[in-house]
Amino acid sequence: MNLQGAYFDFSKALELGPANDDKYFNRGIVKAELGEFVSAIDDYSKAIELDKNDANLYNYRGVAFYNTSNFDKAIADYDQSIKLDPKDPLKYENRALAKSAKEDFKGALEDYNKSLELDNQDSETFNLRGVLKHTMLDYDGAIVDYTNAITLDETNETYPTRAGEAFHEQQLRWLSRPKAR
Repeated sequence: MNLQGAYFDFSKALELGPANDDKYFNRGIVKAELGEFVSAIDDYSKAIELDKNDANLYNYRGVAFYNTSNFDKAIADYDQSIKLDPKDPLKYENRALAKSAKEDFKGALEDYNKSLELDNQDSETFNLRGVLKHTMLDYDGAIVDYTNAITLDETNETYPTRAGEAFHEQQLRWLSRPKAR
């Protein structure tokens, strides 16, 4: 895909015709793909001004905020996106990532749980929740989640690697416990 060409085309469309949320949204996607997240945020914001009820606009702007490490604004956008579309598991997963980045592990875990309640066939959500549990030193929980991820996607080499690391760390922790005398 020629991202620069797409960027030019969307910009030209905005110059020529009446502005609409789709034009800003699509140009924002192209800018984000080019790594221009601050500029993408501007376009998503303009799209939101034109359609305040589109959950995806808030979700995409949240992703752009996340990629600029502005986790509070990302979470606020994910909150609004979820308010408008509470049945989309990806929105909860995205908010969980932002909460994890802020070390709100309890909140992140709640969001991963909700995401999996809505779609329990997403291997990556199991993987991400496993990473969170691993971070929280819940090795048993991490291993279960990694195993679920492996069951759903046997081709992803990351999942068994992470399961092995969690199992190994669990064993090291067990071996380093104080010994009875």
